[in-house]
Amino acid sequence: MTILHSKTDPTMLARLKEMLSSSARADIAVGYFFISGFAEVADEISRLSKTRILVGRPDRPTLEAVAAGLHQARPLQAQLEADHRVRPSQRQQIRQNAVTDVSRDIGALPQTDESQSAVERLRQLVSAGFLEVRTYPREFLHAKAYLCWYEGHAEPGAAIVGSSNFTLAGFQGNTELNVRVTGDQEMEDLKNWFEALWEDSEDITDQVALVLDDCWAIKQYPPYLVYLKALYELFGRQLDAPQELPLEPFRQEDLANFQLDAVRRSLDMIRNHGGCYIADVVGLGKSFIGAELLRQLRQSYPLDGPPLIICPAGLVGMWEHFNERFGLGAAVVSQSRIAPPPQLVFNVETEEYDEAEPGQGINLAETYRNRGPVLVDEAHNFRNINGRSRGLRDYLERGDHKVILLSATPQNLGTRDIYRQIRLFLDETDHGLPIEPLGLEDYFNSA
Repeated sequence: MTILHSKTDPTMLARLKEMLSSSARADIAVGYFFISGFAEVADEISRLSKTRILVGRPDRPTLEAVAAGLHQARPLQAQLEADHRVRPSQRQQIRQNAVTDVSRDIGALPQTDESQSAVERLRQLVSAGFLEVRTYPREFLHAKAYLCWYEGHAEPGAAIVGSSNFTLAGFQGNTELNVRVTGDQEMEDLKNWFEALWEDSEDITDQVALVLDDCWAIKQYPPYLVYLKALYELFGRQLDAPQELPLEPFRQEDLANFQLDAVRRSLDMIRNHGGCYIADVVGLGKSFIGAELLRQLRQSYPLDGPPLIICPAGLVGMWEHFNERFGLGAAVVSQSRIAPPPQLVFNVETEEYDEAEPGQGINLAETYRNRGPVLVDEAHNFRNINGRSRGLRDYLERGDHKVILLSATPQNLGTRDIYRQIRLFLDETDHGLPIEPLGLEDYFNSA
């Protein structure tokens, strides 16, 4: 008997590959079968004349879980007896559940050449009749046994029995423990055990073949469906977002449908992240979208205070017109007039830090302390670290402001342009975005 796991020499996976390489056929009984595990031994299995894989019922809890929950012998025995009674009407669902598990696993695979090759190899073996898959319909199959059968050898075969499922994690990731079994009597006992389960199992080979034929690695999809899938992955979450606006849109004739869609999407972003960035190209009416957003936010967050609009000096007149037209009650401030935040200077006499005189211009924190949502037009002007951008960030960090950024050119020189702008409303790590690495700066540095 030999102990095998991911840190022995050889490892459990290396020993299994070695045994399969010198075998004629193999029988595998595991709770779970995943393509990631098959990919690790695909070359070795492809050389075998026959491989039979028996997987457990995916819809049954493990026996240990039942026992731990009940702590009583009688209910446990009743559960065991119930598990053995499988009604004919259940068998179809059991088969379907097992096939669904395989389909789900393929869908979660990384879409690489290696994954595609493994799926294609599995399909070829199934088509040629070299590989069969069955599911055990009775109690939960918790065994993990890899039976390798030799031909023209003094021994009938060898086996690995233990805790490693037919998965990449079972082979390499988890803390597993297995033993290598040899001997005529031991292998005969394992053979009888496997054959009894195999005879009492449900064949799902044909269903697995259909799933493989329909998966991304084999089936050829027309470009239009790929396009729709990409759209769904990008925007599918918005299908569940509220479609009604807090207020009726301002003068329907002034806002096109795509602009109203942008308002809805932006409100959803603001609810989830505290801000949004509207980066449409020139001519699509970002100003109309931004003005309507401010109007809707005043209704949704009436206690936040009236809006503040920050824009280049040349656009102050335009925004004052929008302010009046949409009835926003906003203050409009030229970007060039924003003063940097006061600097701390060490006072030798008091041995404390005092605020120095603020720089030239408007100190936003003092002048507009009771304002609510903030709209920044031509937001790319804040892509650099300077006194103006530090003054705006200091103001936004001091209050709970909903932030709207507008620009047709959010990126000028590199991705850090975008990073510095969205940091006006997103926290470095507590941002709620599904990104890796988690830190925004680390993420943008890797882009």
